[in-house]
Amino acid sequence: GIGIQKTIQLLSSFEDLDFIANSNIESITTIQGISPTQASQLLKINSDENFIKSEFDKYASFLEKNNTGLITYLDKDYPYLLKNIYSPPLYLFIKGEITKTDLSAVAIVGTRLPSAYGKIQAEYFASALSKNNVTVISGMARGIDTIAHRNALQNGGRTIAVMGTGMDVIYPSENRNLFNSIIENGAVITEYDYETKPDAQNFPRRNRIISGLSLGTIVIETRINGGAMHTANYAI
Repeated sequence: GIGIQKTIQLLSSFEDLDFIANSNIESITTIQGISPTQASQLLKINSDENFIKSEFDKYASFLEKNNTGLITYLDKDYPYLLKNIYSPPLYLFIKGEITKTDLSAVAIVGTRLPSAYGKIQAEYFASALSKNNVTVISGMARGIDTIAHRNALQNGGRTIAVMGTGMDVIYPSENRNLFNSIIENGAVITEYDYETKPDAQNFPRRNRIISGLSLGTIVIETRINGGAMHTANYAI
């Protein structure tokens, strides 16, 4: 029952995670919005060594099996720009690498069914940004996203894909080769646990990460209620 905002409040109020675990209900409930019930549950879970070990083993096995990394909000490698949005993800699964050069990044998003004009513009912007050493960020969806990633790679640039699924669920499936190419020249990241399917509600939430990693967001072409408009609103 403790989401991203309350967790970040806890982390900013206490010295470290061990300090929280060794605290008491009275101290934890001084954090605005955390009830005595939530504080009690938090302390109970933190004292359950068997539960913690089983969770650790489960994630460690997945990460090793899938050659995947994990970056948490507390790590020095956590993307600086992303840390400053309203609701940053507490952790990110990652394949590939995020580097300091990715601080210069622009998102390119748009419809899954672009017109011929939209395709040309996506190619143009992705190519121009890549040639100027700006990382292209998108969501690896069909249409504009795929065009943006591919043209960044074709021009020797870096690109980051933010998925709305678990790292072991490549969506759309026809982008498997693109997925592998992005890992070689950038990164694929997701906040969703493994085996998370491409449910519709995942993608609007995912879009805050796309804009959060970027200095700006270019919307090529979209319906007025399209997913790219969510990304634009997050960027604003």
